[in-house]
Amino acid sequence: MQIEIIKFIQYYRTPLLDKFFELVTIMGEETIIILIAAYIFFNVSKEKGYALIFTIVSSASLNSLIKNIFKVSRPIGIKGIKSIRVKTATSYSFPSGHTQAVSSLWTSIIIIFKKRILYVIGCIIICLVSLSRVYLGVHWPLDVIFGIIIGILWSCTSIKIFKSIYQNKRYKLLILIVTIFSILSFLFGDKDFYKTSGLFLGVSIAYIIEDKYIDFSLNIPNKLKITIYFIILLGIFIIKEGLKYILPDLFIFDYTRYALIGFWALCGGLYIGKKIGNDDK
Repeated sequence: MQIEIIKFIQYYRTPLLDKFFELVTIMGEETIIILIAAYIFFNVSKEKGYALIFTIVSSASLNSLIKNIFKVSRPIGIKGIKSIRVKTATSYSFPSGHTQAVSSLWTSIIIIFKKRILYVIGCIIICLVSLSRVYLGVHWPLDVIFGIIIGILWSCTSIKIFKSIYQNKRYKLLILIVTIFSILSFLFGDKDFYKTSGLFLGVSIAYIIEDKYIDFSLNIPNKLKITIYFIILLGIFIIKEGLKYILPDLFIFDYTRYALIGFWALCGGLYIGKKIGNDDK
């Protein structure tokens, strides 16, 4: 039945729709999500930015965990189904990572900001990205349905957990959660799970150190914010790409590399940013 649904959707394929849904599906990829989270962090509120980052990263780890439990194959290669942009299909199929990511992002934004226009925008984007994954032939319909459900439920839960951590300084709870995900990745994980759990560890430790000792202030000129942002991006690129040529191609080093990325982005980069800001005063 799921095969027939995909075939039915792809029956209306055109070159223009192909390009449209290839663009739409990008809204569920890490580049766009990082840009949105970074904008909120630097221009709106640190607390809201942290809540968004916590939800997105933990949701990615949860998605990897579920994928490695069910290990569902993708519809790629099935007769009668054309799969497009398969480079984004790097692991198991269920649930859809793009769909869960965009559902987590926009559900969190809706909860945090409580504006009707964001509710409308978020629902439209979630629906379009979900449809794009089936149209492009890289996911089953059930993958996107559960991606939406899990993304929404996890965001509602995650926002409450982080609010408790942030307001009550419950650092031990954060460490407990990230430790559980790390242990599960070591026991059941693939390459993607090691990366997401490593990133989760890195941003969690970075958040605790930044919150306790650095206390980066957003009360700085926009020009300086842009400078700090590009310093952070440069560091991320160096760690992500440069360490590939230094560290062996093993899962544990993917975990280490992404932990360093998370730590740099929310601790090292912000520390340097604060020093630059103090020097400019």
